[in-house]
Amino acid sequence: MKRIILIAACGLMGCTHTFAQEEEPKLVVKPSGRILMDAGVMHSSDPALDDQLNDGVAIPDVRAGLSATYGKWKAKVDVGYARQSVSLKDINIDYNFDKENLVRMGYFVHQYGLQSGTSSSFKISMEEPLANQAFFNSRLLGAMFLHAGEKFHATASLFAENDAMKMSTDKLGNEAWGAMTRLVWRPLTERGKIFHIGISGAYKKGEIKDFVDNDTKIIFELNQEPGMKGSLKTANSASDAFILQYYEEPDAMKAAFGHKLSLDEWTKIAKIKDVYGDVLFTAPIVAVNVAHPLLQYMYDELNTDSRKFTFLCGHDSNIASVDAALGVEEYSLPNSIEKKTPIGSKLVFEKWVDNAGKTYVAVNLVYQSTDQLKQMSLLDLQHAPQVYSLKLKGLTQNADGLYTFEDVNNRFMQAIRAYDEIK
Repeated sequence: MKRIILIAACGLMGCTHTFAQEEEPKLVVKPSGRILMDAGVMHSSDPALDDQLNDGVAIPDVRAGLSATYGKWKAKVDVGYARQSVSLKDINIDYNFDKENLVRMGYFVHQYGLQSGTSSSFKISMEEPLANQAFFNSRLLGAMFLHAGEKFHATASLFAENDAMKMSTDKLGNEAWGAMTRLVWRPLTERGKIFHIGISGAYKKGEIKDFVDNDTKIIFELNQEPGMKGSLKTANSASDAFILQYYEEPDAMKAAFGHKLSLDEWTKIAKIKDVYGDVLFTAPIVAVNVAHPLLQYMYDELNTDSRKFTFLCGHDSNIASVDAALGVEEYSLPNSIEKKTPIGSKLVFEKWVDNAGKTYVAVNLVYQSTDQLKQMSLLDLQHAPQVYSLKLKGLTQNADGLYTFEDVNNRFMQAIRAYDEIK
C-alpha cells in the first residue's frame, strides 16, 4: 500500500509541473504617478526685504502613467505636467530576453555616461560633464539594446534627432539620426566596495551641415525660452567647448588639437557664441519678454533704500537680454577673446550719491581678461578685473561716466512697460 501511495504522489507532482509550464502569461497593468508639492513661508528681520518676500504654495511637477507586463513584454507610458505645460515623458516597449538582456523601443532616456543611468533625483555630480552637453539628450526616439551582467554593462542605441517628437517632417526636413553606446566593466561590486570603469561614445549624422548659414530655425514655445535648430546651434556648442578648452589648457597648440591658431582666430571662434546669443535673445520684442522678470526684480532692488548689495546669478543669455531691453549700445570688450559676455562676467549697477545728495548710477560690465582666465589669477586691488562702462542709447553720462538715477529708473520702467504692450 505504501508503494502505491508514493507512485501516486510522484505522478501528481509531475502533472503540476506540466500545468505550470503550459500556463498562459497574464497581462498586468499598474498605474503610476507622483506629485511634487512645495510650500514656503518667508520672513526677514529687514523690513524692506520682508516686504518683497512672498509666501506661497506650488505644484512644480505632476506625473501620471501606466505600466503593463505580459510575459517577456513590458510597456510604459508616462506624462508630465509642469508650469501649465503638458509633456510626454517615457513612452516605450521592452522585450526581455532574460534577466540580463533586453531591447527597448520608443521615446526614453538612452544611456550615455553615468548621469543618464540614474534618475534626475540622483545626479552623480553637480556640474554636467562637457561630453554630456555635446552628445547626450534627455529623451530620444529610438531603440536600445541593454546588457546588465554582474561584471559587464553595455548598451547600444540607434535614435532620431531630438526634434523628431516636436516637429512634423514638413517643417523638420530629413531627420538626422545617430548612435550611442555605453560600456562598463565592474570588477568589484562587493557591499561597501565598488569600482567600475567605463566609456561612452556617440555619433550623429545629418544634423551638422558644414555650418551653412541658411538652415537656422528659431523655435518659440509658450512659457519657454527661445530655442534654435540648425548649423548655428551646432557651431555654438563647438565654440563653447573650444573656448573652455583654450582657457583650461596652458598649451595653446594642445587646445587647438595640434593647430597653431592666432589670438585673432580664437576671437573669431568666440564670436560664434556672441552671434548665437544675439540671434536668440536681443531682438527687441524677445529681449523685453525674456528679461521681464529680471528687470522687475532689478528695478525693485535699485529702489530699495536700505539695500547695500544684491547678487543675482544667471547666464550670458540673461545679460544679453537685459542689455538689449535697456537699450545698451553696441560694444566690444578689450583684452578678451569674448567680446560680449566673457565667462564669469558681471553686469553691475552702482549707485553713487554726491555731496549735494543727488543719486547717480554707473552701468559697467566687469570681467576677467583672457590672460587672467588662462592664468587663473587671484583678483585684488593690485590685480583688478576689467571694468567696461556701458552706454545707454539716448541717455547722457556726466564727466564721471554716470547716469542720473531718474534716467536709469525711467529706462527700466520703459522696458518693463514694453512687456505689457506686447499683443
